[in-house]
Amino acid sequence: MTREVHPNSLKNLAPSFTKDNAREMQLKSAASRKASRDAREALKMSMKDWRQYKEDVLDHIDMNSLDVLKILMFKALDKEDFDTASDLAAKVAEYEQPKLQRRELQIEEIGAESLSDEELDSKIRALRIV
Repeated sequence: MTREVHPNSLKNLAPSFTKDNAREMQLKSAASRKASRDAREALKMSMKDWRQYKEDVLDHIDMNSLDVLKILMFKALDKEDFDTASDLAAKVAEYEQPKLQRRELQIEEIGAESLSDEELDSKIRALRIV
């Protein structure tokens, strides 16, 4: 009579390798290494591009942070990364155009002890009109 292994047993954590599983895991590992290598190469290319861009443009032109946001937005559009481009466009828009809904609030505190009864009465009536 064989004894069943409890489902919460640590024996269930050990991977069971078969020839098919091992081959499948080997292929996944190779694909992961290739993707990692490609990402490193893409990063190297972008660093080379950045250095070239810095030599060509940044050293000759005085740029501010808004210009950098615009450049990043256009690069995102070139790569068809519309989510990043829209986020950057929203940030750029805040600096380029003022918001129409913004208003300055002026809070005026008036102490009642410094006013006469007539002045206080007129202030209260003025507040009720608005």
